[in-house]
Amino acid sequence: MYVLHIGRDRLFSKKLQNLVVKSGFIYKYTVSLEDTCHEINKNNFYLIIIDRDVHTPYIVKMIRKNNFTAYNQIIVVSPDDDFNIKKYYFKLGIMAYFYKKNFDSNRFCNYLKTLNDEIKIITTLKSMKIAVVDDNPFALDVIKDFFLLHNIKNVDYYQNSLDFLQEKQRFDLCFIDLVMPVYDGETLVRHTRETNKDTIIIIITGYNNEKNITHRLNIGADDFMLKPLDFTIFMSRINSCISRHKLNNDLQKDSEKLFELATRDALTNLYNRTYFLDAYKRKVAETLRTKEKFSLILLDIDHFKNINDEYGHLKGDYVLRETAALLERNLRQSDILCRWGGEEFIILLGHTDISKAAIVAENMRKIIENNALTGLRSITASFGVIEYSINISSKKNFTFLDNSLYLAKSIGRNKIICNGDLRLFNQEKISEIEWNPFFKSGNPIIDNDNSMLINMSNDLIKKCHFPDQFKDTALLKKIIFTVDAHFKREENIIKTIGYEKYEEHKSTHRSLVLNAIKMHDAVDNGSETMVNAIKYVIEEAIIGHVIKSDFDFFPLLRQ
Repeated sequence: MYVLHIGRDRLFSKKLQNLVVKSGFIYKYTVSLEDTCHEINKNNFYLIIIDRDVHTPYIVKMIRKNNFTAYNQIIVVSPDDDFNIKKYYFKLGIMAYFYKKNFDSNRFCNYLKTLNDEIKIITTLKSMKIAVVDDNPFALDVIKDFFLLHNIKNVDYYQNSLDFLQEKQRFDLCFIDLVMPVYDGETLVRHTRETNKDTIIIIITGYNNEKNITHRLNIGADDFMLKPLDFTIFMSRINSCISRHKLNNDLQKDSEKLFELATRDALTNLYNRTYFLDAYKRKVAETLRTKEKFSLILLDIDHFKNINDEYGHLKGDYVLRETAALLERNLRQSDILCRWGGEEFIILLGHTDISKAAIVAENMRKIIENNALTGLRSITASFGVIEYSINISSKKNFTFLDNSLYLAKSIGRNKIICNGDLRLFNQEKISEIEWNPFFKSGNPIIDNDNSMLINMSNDLIKKCHFPDQFKDTALLKKIIFTVDAHFKREENIIKTIGYEKYEEHKSTHRSLVLNAIKMHDAVDNGSETMVNAIKYVIEEAIIGHVIKSDFDFFPLLRQ
C-alpha cells in the first residue's frame, strides 16, 4: 500500500516517512513533476501528500481529472495557514490541509488510520458476494463505476426487482432501492431476510422520509443511504454495517463457545447432563406432536470403583475417555450421546423403537467388552434400554430407564435390560440376582420378604443350569406359596399407608399367584417345562412385579 509525498523539504520528508511506515504503508518520495507523473502512472497510491509550493494546483487537478488513484485521497501541506488558500484547495477536492510549521502528527496519523480502515473495507468487499437492486440504470452505473474503480468485481446488478427475487444464490451484502415498480424495497428486504438472516441489507432511497425509513429498518434492513450517493458517507456506512455484522458474529461465536463450555464434559468432551435434559425435553415435545418413536440407553461401566482402586484415577479417566470415544464412533451422527455422570453415559436414539434400540445396546455391549485397553483387564458395561412412552410422564420414563440399568447390574452385569423386563433366560448365561439397595423399599417387612424371595429365586436359577436333572416341583411350589404370603403382608402395609392404587395392586397380586399356580400344575401334568414355569415366577411375579408396580409406592414408605 503506497503513499506518495511530493515536496522539496528533505527533513520534513524524513518525518513523514517515519509516520507513514509506522502506519503500515510504503513511502515514496518525489521532487520533480516528471518523477511525480512517472510514479503515479506506475503505482496505485492510496494517499498523495503535496507540499503547497510544488505545482500543487496542477497536480491536484491532474489527479482528479484522470483518477490515477482508486482512493483519490490528497493532503496538502502548506507553509502558512491562509484561510482563503485552504478553501481553494478543499474546493479542488483534497482530503485535508496541514500547516507545516506546527504539523500535527497525531491528526495526520488519524487520517492514515481512516485510510487504512477504508482499505480494509475494500478488501472485505472484494471477498463478499454483493447485489445491487435499482430500477434506475444511472444509479446502477454510478455504484458500478465506484466498485470497478476499487476493483470490486463480485457484484450482480439488477434493474428488474423480479429478477432479484428469482435469484437463488445467497448474497453477503445487498443494496436495495426503496421505490421500484413490480416489487418495492420492503418486499425485497423481507424476502432477503427470510432466505438469509446473515445478509447485510442497505436501503438506498431518494426520499428522506424518517418514518418510512424507520419502518424498513424494523423489518430487517441494517442501514439506509440517501441519493445522490456521497461515496465518503457510502464507505462509512458500509464500514459501520460490516463492523456491526462482524461484532454480532463474534458475539455469537463467543456465546457458542460459552454454551460449549457450559454443556460439554471436560474429561470426555461429550455433552453433559445439562445439555441432555434440554435435548430430551425438546424431543419429548416433538414426539407429542409427531408420535415418532425414540429410545433411550443408559449404560454404566461395571466395577468402575475397582478400576480406580486397582489402577489409579488416571487410568480411570483413561477408561472414561476411551469408552466415550468408542461409543461416539459407533453411533449415528443424529444420535445424542452424553456423559450422564460418573461412569454413566446416556444415549438418545431418534426414530428408533425398542427392538432397534436393543440391537444398538447389544452392539455397544460387545464392542466395550472386546475393546483392548492398554494396561488394563477387560472392561464391561451394563445397559438399561427403554422406548419412550407418551402414556406415562417423562419422569416415569426415566424411572424405568434407571430401573432397567440397575436390574442389569443386579443380574451379574455386562447385561442389557429393556423396558424394565427381566429376561434371565434370554441371556448368554443364566445369572444369579444380587440383592442390593436398588430393591429396598424402606419397610423392613417388605425388604426382608424380597431378600428371601431373591435367595429362593437364585436356588431355582442354579437348578435350571441342569434342567434335565430338575424334575421335582416342590421347590417351585414352595416359592409360589412364599410369594402369596408376601403379597398378603404387603397388601396390609400399603392399605395402612393409604396407597391410592391399593385395590388395583391387590388385583395384580391375585392374577400373578393364580397364573403361577397354573404354570406349576402344567409342569405336573407335563404340558409345560420347569424352566418356563420358573421363568414366569421370577421374571413376572417376583422381580418384574417389584419394578413395574412396587416401585410406585416405595416413596410413600420412605417418608
